[in-house]
Amino acid sequence: MPCKVFISYSHDSEEHQQNVLGLADRLRDEGIDCIIDQYEESPLEGWVRWAINQIGEAEFVLVVCTQQYSRLFSGREETLEGEGANWQGAIITQSIYDSQLNHAKFIPVVFSAQDLAHIPVILRNATSYAIDTDYEQLYRRLTNQFATPMPELGAIHQLPRRLCICR
Repeated sequence: MPCKVFISYSHDSEEHQQNVLGLADRLRDEGIDCIIDQYEESPLEGWVRWAINQIGEAEFVLVVCTQQYSRLFSGREETLEGEGANWQGAIITQSIYDSQLNHAKFIPVVFSAQDLAHIPVILRNATSYAIDTDYEQLYRRLTNQFATPMPELGAIHQLPRRLCICR
């Protein structure tokens, strides 16, 4: 069964939206069931419930971090354009809180290394990926194909008993 991934991002610019669409299309082309809002016209349940459902059903959520996303995620910027990122930030934060700070499901990604500084504080101790240089590592993580897999645990060797020389 393919890995299900949801991408949370802000609509910073047309170029940024195209980058996100390109990432989603590439992941889908490479066997990952990736979902973004651009694939939807108008979900029956409304955008907030749609986001709650997508985040809940996804095995992983890629959090595309930019300065605007970080401000929306943390509720420090109010705009109708950013309602999705604002709601998704609240949902992600609550999910991490409910899981007792286990955020393995939430993966910060950036398209530019300068955006590493804009990873929301609750995700800063998670492994992050720059799409231009770390795509393969991200893909390996999403598909559980690690570059250095842990070898199977071997059997314990029985060592000979040591003779005790008593004086």
